[in-house]
Amino acid sequence: MIEQAKNGDNESFQSVLEEMQPEITSLAGFLKLPKEEGIQEIMAQFIEEIRG
Repeated sequence: MIEQAKNGDNESFQSVLEEMQPEITSLAGFLKLPKEEGIQEIMAQFIEEIRG
């Protein structure tokens, strides 16, 4: 599914983001940022990695 997302399949991309959401939320708690900012930062990095 990640390969499909990397190749521009938006449906696969959305599925990957939904699948990773609990992990991203958990990881955001370890950053020295407010939780919502941490989630946004991790999501931005994750999107950049997939779409990069």
